[in-house]
Amino acid sequence: MSEEPEPITSNKPNYHVPTAQPADTVQPNHWMQWIAINCFGFGLSCILFPSLVAGCMLIFGTLKDSGAAGQAPMSDGLIFIIVVGIPTFITIYLVTLLQWATMEEGIKRSTWVNYSTIIGTLALLAWLHDQLPIKFPALDNYVGFMFQGFVLASSIISWVQWLELRKIVDHAWQWVVVSITIWTGIGTFVLGIGIGSIVGR
Repeated sequence: MSEEPEPITSNKPNYHVPTAQPADTVQPNHWMQWIAINCFGFGLSCILFPSLVAGCMLIFGTLKDSGAAGQAPMSDGLIFIIVVGIPTFITIYLVTLLQWATMEEGIKRSTWVNYSTIIGTLALLAWLHDQLPIKFPALDNYVGFMFQGFVLASSIISWVQWLELRKIVDHAWQWVVVSITIWTGIGTFVLGIGIGSIVGR
């Protein structure tokens, strides 16, 4: 009987070439979600901030009228903190809390809300205090003031939020782009050019 031939084995190593994985990108629903969050937050702030400013001015006026005749007047810095600082802090806190509640799971509220509120408020108050006395001799001055304010606030707050968002989302820097574009764009055109043109008539 003839012997069966032994199977030929190859000494060449087997190579496995992994298939290329597509780069992770922010899904369209992220973009739409982020745009919607910022648009709603902007609308909410347009209601909250002027309402809080009016309330603080009313409270300040009441306290001033009820004060004793010989009582020393409040300093300009204290008035500035009461009328502008408190409404700014509350507005940023509530808007960032809304953002945090609608974002991806895993984001720490302490980082997203508290840090955004504290740093954003301090930065905005420092800039506003540096602009005092605030006067607008022409419409261009008012529009430029609104543009600078929204660029500063949205940039600082969104970068603070990016520090937390980058831990769970790829390309989290796109959140910064969306936030700055929405707040600066809508704020400048609606509250800057729009309201400025109406008041200037």
